[in-house]
Amino acid sequence: METARPYNLSIIVAGAWLLVSAFLWRHTTGQAIDAAAVGIGSILLGGLALRHTPNGRWARYLVVPLGLWLFVSAWLFPGGRALTVVNHLTVASWLLGVAMLPVEAKEYPPTPNTFLDFS
Repeated sequence: METARPYNLSIIVAGAWLLVSAFLWRHTTGQAIDAAAVGIGSILLGGLALRHTPNGRWARYLVVPLGLWLFVSAWLFPGGRALTVVNHLTVASWLLGVAMLPVEAKEYPPTPNTFLDFS
């Protein structure tokens, strides 16, 4: 189903941003490695999900641990800049939200056959 395509593309874009942002401003070593690793993982998993749509749902679900790790690791590396922490928290929230969105589009408004059908 083509409804998952924008979700998968946004995972790739978020991963690419995370990878690029690791080199745009000063990070601690741990934060830079973390950003690069999660960025590469997000790009790969988003690409797999895009390639295997609609059955690529499993690849999108594998993005959830990456997002959780990025969220938790924002506070694990001491000496990090506030900009990096905010960036990691924002991207982690985006990855978690998009990865857990339902794939199938809901029909709205409901057709008369399904709306308040008591038969």
